[in-house]
Amino acid sequence: MFFGKDFKVKESSCPFCKKELNGAMAMDCNHPPRSGDVSICIRCCSVSVFDDNLDLRKPTHKEEMEFKNAPNIIKAQQAMLYAILKKRNDIDIH
Repeated sequence: MFFGKDFKVKESSCPFCKKELNGAMAMDCNHPPRSGDVSICIRCCSVSVFDDNLDLRKPTHKEEMEFKNAPNIIKAQQAMLYAILKKRNDIDIH
């Protein structure tokens, strides 16, 4: 897994914590977000999905079950959580 290019996207709220988001980072690709692509919130690390208008929505039950078994999504959530905690100085990086 690698993190690719950063993209500016239209502002949309995390459907879980309501954080206003206006950026996305590609995972395993270098294209801007498309309908059906996954997003991981920079505040709460929840997984949401871009809809046809590139607004964020909660995943369907089926998607949620798929995400729980997707190693790349799990690793991305862990990396996001690590980055958040590191920024907050809540973890020792040694």
